[in-house]
Amino acid sequence: MATIHETPLGKLQRELDELREKGVRGVLSLTGGGPPEDYDLDQLMKRVEVLEKDVAGLYTDVAVMRSNYATKLDVVSAESTLVKWIVGVGIALASAVIGYLNFSKPASQPQPIVIQVPSSASAPSADRSVAPAKKPLSGKTSDSGGR
Repeated sequence: MATIHETPLGKLQRELDELREKGVRGVLSLTGGGPPEDYDLDQLMKRVEVLEKDVAGLYTDVAVMRSNYATKLDVVSAESTLVKWIVGVGIALASAVIGYLNFSKPASQPQPIVIQVPSSASAPSADRSVAPAKKPLSGKTSDSGGR
């Protein structure tokens, strides 16, 4: 039986009245009336005490969260510290790589092998160290052209 020009508040009030007629307990009126017909004051007071404790705990939790908030200054200082660390590590890594590459290169020209001969008396004499040149068997040289 809704009228065409019924307001949302009027529609809600009508639905609440229908619920009350069906026997649903604990339905309040929208005009602020009193508590439901079947309330127990002691039970309501216990529920209110529990709610008050919960709200006090929430206030404490919110206060702790607000005290631990990061301000803009905190974020900026943390950011600059992080940037300094990253740049420092990058420079250290680059210098380590350059140092490794400089010292691990093979020599561009091989170094000559130097053998030192001791100058003591136990060294072989110069005349025995050189083998005599071989003489041709026929006594002829290949340059003579003699046939």
